Amino acid sequence: MIGPAKRHVLRAEALAEIGRLPAVEREARAALADDPADARAHELHAWSLMEQRRYRDALHAANAGVAQCPTRAHLHYVAAVVLHRMGHRTAARIRVEAAIALAPRDGLYSVRLARVLLDDGDARGALDSARNALSLQPEDPFVLGEVAHVMAECGQAAESLAIAERRLQMQPDDPWALMGYARSLWSAGRAQDVVDATTRANALAPNLLAVWSLRAEALDALGRHTEADVSASELLRLSPHTDLGGVATARVLCDRREWDRAVRVAGAIVARSPENPRAVAVLERARLRGVRRH
Repeated sequence: MIGPAKRHVLRAEALAEIGRLPAVEREARAALADDPADARAHELHAWSLMEQRRYRDALHAANAGVAQCPTRAHLHYVAAVVLHRMGHRTAARIRVEAAIALAPRDGLYSVRLARVLLDDGDARGALDSARNALSLQPEDPFVLGEVAHVMAECGQAAESLAIAERRLQMQPDDPWALMGYARSLWSAGRAQDVVDATTRANALAPNLLAVWSLRAEALDALGRHTEADVSASELLRLSPHTDLGGVATARVLCDRREWDRAVRVAGAIVARSPENPRAVAVLERARLRGVRRH
């Protein structure tokens, strides 16, 4: 006999599959009203809030879940992801290491540690953690995608591309798999192939922000500036209140050596999101090159 809490959890999981986040939140809350110790309901509640970008609420929900279910590794993981997105890398590392201690054979947690270490500037630690995740779950598409990303960011282009190709073979029509493949191609310096891959991804998921961002950079690198402007403009149209479009625009401006404009765009992002590592990096690049020009 399925109890009321379990029924709400099952509905929340089905709604999560189709991206109906507010409905997931409602069902998870209803499940917790029936059973405050339901670990899966806590996970779904925190996850739904996180995906709605309500990070403080999500962190509160994840912490409430950990208090009820302290040995549930995935609740520590969700808290780590929220903290990472908020820019609190040290706290995120502590939480993901707690998840790893509870479930050392789960590659998902090791690959999140790799992402945290990468953003903290520890490339060697990130590579070690990514390779550990790959050894634990070599056939998991999500783990493959995350490992390929870390490899690309750490300059291991050939290894990244091989892993991204393996994931794409598993999921040939998945826009995120195509996006990961495009990112690995970009790290290998294959701008035209990036454009081709992002074109395929756009056909499958025209609102995927990361695709427009990378596409703008690749087109600009090929000297196709008008098309790059179109991609950057589309990104800003789709995501006017996030930093991703601004970072993409600032990078395009840097590629064109329009340092003063790049400083203004990136500087505005850093002013409101000082923990955004990509915005900080592009701002430093623009300032440094702008000084050299003068």
